[in-house]
Amino acid sequence: MLRLLRAEDLELLSRKLSVRAAELSAWRDAFLAAGEASLKTRPADQGVRACFGAFAAGGAGGLELRHDHGSQFVADDYQRELASLGIASSPAFLGSGS
Repeated sequence: MLRLLRAEDLELLSRKLSVRAAELSAWRDAFLAAGEASLKTRPADQGVRACFGAFAAGGAGGLELRHDHGSQFVADDYQRELASLGIASSPAFLGSGS
């Protein structure tokens, strides 16, 4: 799948793997559709689309996200995603109740 996503020639890959090109193409399309469906279920993504019109790099510039110190919010991947959208991370002070 990764080879197709990296734009390796479909026909050439089909011959190398002995899998019909139509079958490889169907796998790729199903993979991409599942990924798109997964993105639509993420609340932050939906909020960015609703408020800023698109989900794009820097598209939510100026937004500040207040959150607790839960592992999901302080995880490097999540913080990188926020930064890529232009969202400033604003962790609540411990014990502040906000």
